Amino acid sequence: MLAIFVLSFQFIPSGIVLAESTVQEQSIQDNDRIELPNDTVTLNVGNIFSPENYATAFRGDQEIPYGDGEFTAIFNDVDTSKAGTYTITYRLENVMAGTFIDKTMTVIVQDNDRIELPNDTVTLNVGDIFSPENYATAFRGDQEIPYGDGEFTAIFNDVDTSKAGTYTITYRLENVMAGTFIDKTMTVIVQDNDRIELPNDTVTLNVGDIFSPENYATAFRGDQEIPYGDGEFTAIFNDVDTSKAGTYTITYRLENVMAGTFIDKTMTVIVQDNDRIELPNDTVTLNVGDIFSPENYATAFRGDQEIPYGDGEFTAIFNDVDTSKAGTYTITYRLENVMAGTFIDKTMTVIVQDSILGADVTIHYQDTEGNTIAPDVVKSGNIGDPYSFEQLTIDGYTFKEVNGNPNGTFTDTAQTVTYVYTKNTINQPLEPTKPSESYTKPVVKAKTINSASTTATLPQTGETNSPLLTDVGAMILLASGAYILTFKRKKSN
Repeated sequence: MLAIFVLSFQFIPSGIVLAESTVQEQSIQDNDRIELPNDTVTLNVGNIFSPENYATAFRGDQEIPYGDGEFTAIFNDVDTSKAGTYTITYRLENVMAGTFIDKTMTVIVQDNDRIELPNDTVTLNVGDIFSPENYATAFRGDQEIPYGDGEFTAIFNDVDTSKAGTYTITYRLENVMAGTFIDKTMTVIVQDNDRIELPNDTVTLNVGDIFSPENYATAFRGDQEIPYGDGEFTAIFNDVDTSKAGTYTITYRLENVMAGTFIDKTMTVIVQDNDRIELPNDTVTLNVGDIFSPENYATAFRGDQEIPYGDGEFTAIFNDVDTSKAGTYTITYRLENVMAGTFIDKTMTVIVQDSILGADVTIHYQDTEGNTIAPDVVKSGNIGDPYSFEQLTIDGYTFKEVNGNPNGTFTDTAQTVTYVYTKNTINQPLEPTKPSESYTKPVVKAKTINSASTTATLPQTGETNSPLLTDVGAMILLASGAYILTFKRKKSN
């Protein structure tokens, strides 16, 4: 403080004695001040305490350096080697003015006291049991301080789990020896078993699909389902647009008006242009030395349009397949929709095995009776290699069925494939029928036979003679006549 003395004079006419003189003192301060970060500072045992780091002195706008003779600590009992409550008093002295100002700060040195909470806010359901000791842990250095031992307890707790509401509990860890304490407060929300259930955290749709928020989330209060859109359960944010590909979000909220609480749940909605990757199989088996070309094992589509492999959108993002040696490898294909900012991945396992000669596959061509109708065919190959047979066209036979697998892979077991054929039926032409001939044996009537001649009668009406038969008959008559004549002659003699 600068002291200024003001002299007051009173003028008296000549010859008049001065009756009184007065001196008035006024104090003027040069804006001296000491600034502290806090009136109380908390340290842990073992910390370094440097007084110059905790106070700053000013004279007007000019900072006064600590320890320059005008700004220093006139009292300091701080001892960070042990827990306790200490003080330090800073003084800023104005030598010219003969004034000073003091400021005192409390320094608490604690044994690394701390209270740990699982969360600053805990949510329970009506009817749950709330035990304060289960939600906070206190430590002094590495030593845990038991709850309720006199040093660690709850100094405030209004939690009531019999009804929904928002409550608080404040824990205190007190260091009796040091005369210090620390507090930590936790919020406890008691809700009526409120929950929102989603089918998945992420849902994928195709462009043009209909998205109805009420179909993708269900809210419950205990066992009671809360209808969507009733004022308590709704979507507070929804930017889903299925008219174009993209990644969107929708946030559902279930509010408990009576309890003054709410819960939110967010779902990601990916709208894609019907993107898909098709693989022949999830696992492919090759032999050592085979050629593996990634583009031959996957096909990508966007809707009905095929996306060429290696065009920038469809490629393999990981491929460790090495067909020079046996092993199990993977390749991951990715189809990326640049416009939509989305992608899909599909992984295939590739097993590369050492070439092992498999058992033969034999094909038979037989009729329905089991008879061979064409030569057998035998094929050989390595285990895992594919084989295929074709149905033959065999003259005179019609294919009926195939027994066995005509398209498969070689294994360590012999395989048989039999093609069965039905023999065709041939319709033979009928032989022509010969015209029938009517034949009647000629009737011969004997008359008186003269020795000189025989006479044959003509055929009766309706009788038919064959020239051959007529000649035969005549010969018989002649022979008979000759015999009779010969007989008579012998008799006469």
